[in-house]
Amino acid sequence: MNRLVLFFTLFSFGDCLAQVGNRQDTIAIGSLKDGFKSVIDQDEPLPNWADHQFDQMRSRYYRLFQVKPTYLIADFTGDQVEDIALFVNRISDDKGGVIFLFKNDEPVIIGAGNQFGAVGDDFKWADSWTLFDEKVAFEITFKENGNLLGNKEVQLEHPAISIREDEGAGGLIYFNGAEFVWIHQGD
Repeated sequence: MNRLVLFFTLFSFGDCLAQVGNRQDTIAIGSLKDGFKSVIDQDEPLPNWADHQFDQMRSRYYRLFQVKPTYLIADFTGDQVEDIALFVNRISDDKGGVIFLFKNDEPVIIGAGNQFGAVGDDFKWADSWTLFDEKVAFEITFKENGNLLGNKEVQLEHPAISIREDEGAGGLIYFNGAEFVWIHQGD
């Protein structure tokens, strides 16, 4: 148990790096019981069920390997079954986004040419993504004219995905029990 607590303490303050040969990759391992299982480096193959599901989509999407890690595993929907998120591009228009793969349901596509709330339909701006397993997040709110209004506290029941631009804003992709939503954070 001490190792798990130490890991989550380290992970909360930054990426956990592992040296593999002459390169470093982000690799983190936790517990699905806590809603967070792992972040995998690009050399790690997808689990068979996820690879099979993504095979059905390869004519329309390809995986992006420029954003590390290349996929995330967590129970994003709270059904006690691990899900996988892949960073992808849609072939027809080269727009970036995230595909959620579920063992027991159809995939969900966020961005990649599909409008997703105020963040739009293209995630090409994203430089990094990580699992966000805190129970509370703060959403930046705006007035109708676009000026900053403030922020509000949002309670989270499941892990979310934090997507960031190195020199700018970002936010969380979160399943609210009915659908995936964007929780804006930053500028």
